[in-house]
Amino acid sequence: MANCSGYSQARICEASKRGKIDLLEPCNPPDFSKYLYGKCTVGQEPKPGAIIVWVKNDNPKAGHVANVEAVLDENTIVTSESFYNGKKWDLLVHRLIDDEKFYKEGYTFKEFIYSPYIETEE
Repeated sequence: MANCSGYSQARICEASKRGKIDLLEPCNPPDFSKYLYGKCTVGQEPKPGAIIVWVKNDNPKAGHVANVEAVLDENTIVTSESFYNGKKWDLLVHRLIDDEKFYKEGYTFKEFIYSPYIETEE
């Protein structure tokens, strides 16, 4: 499982105070919602506790996920995330830039996944 995938699942376990959950399969981030069908809901609105999914611009089979820790406003979120061949984890701020929702260089925002194990704010 990629760094970001493993971290994301571990963060959900930590936030939900569960020891173990079977939520994410070992797959690339763009496929998460396919594997989560029936376990989670997806949407376009950021909520604390959600997983954000990006697709890599030059390879649609690759991507990145992070956990939404806070929603500062409708265009700004704070995430915790881990990186393949990079930092083990970090807190980052993502913003709407040039009409690109939750900008991440080299990636395109796909969706938010809402975990059934964490209450998200409505």
